[in-house]
Amino acid sequence: MSRPSFFHHLHPPTIPKREASFTYNFGLGGLAVFLFLVVGVTGALEMFYYVPSLEQANASVQTITFLVPFGWIIRAAHYWSAQALIVISVLHLLRVALTGAYKDRRFNWLLGLIALVLTLFINFSGYALRWDQDITWALLVGTNLIKTIPFIGVALYGAVVGGDQINSATPPRLYAWHIFGLNRRKPRAANRA
Repeated sequence: MSRPSFFHHLHPPTIPKREASFTYNFGLGGLAVFLFLVVGVTGALEMFYYVPSLEQANASVQTITFLVPFGWIIRAAHYWSAQALIVISVLHLLRVALTGAYKDRRFNWLLGLIALVLTLFINFSGYALRWDQDITWALLVGTNLIKTIPFIGVALYGAVVGGDQINSATPPRLYAWHIFGLNRRKPRAANRA
């Protein structure tokens, strides 16, 4: 008998009849994967025009929306599929919790919760990338909430916004967090006089 692989986890050779029915799973996992792919493809297309700087972030979003051919469709598909991904992810985790499916796969449940938190953070960082008047308070409140995390809050805040407060380093950092989920600090010794 062969050892189970990750592929067999995603697509097992047999599925219990109850779990295979649409009324049991509603296709939420597959829909989440589809939305993730839509977000990834449309985000990759937006990367060609977006400029993550304090001065040009909003102007580049306007360029994508109004000047790039079909840019408004790409931007709308990116935005709405990201919002739908949040809803579908929450529904999927609720379905797993309410049906008790997590009992046999506790590690998968933990991975799902971590994936939801990361999805929420990436969604927030994408929302802030518009860099217009509408995001000012949301960005301030959202980033200040990071400071309230015990033990690591202040350090995490500095890593997210690029210093002690929101500044010109914040848009590139949020962009890096949005794209890669990680960012490294650049040494600033050369900038000191």
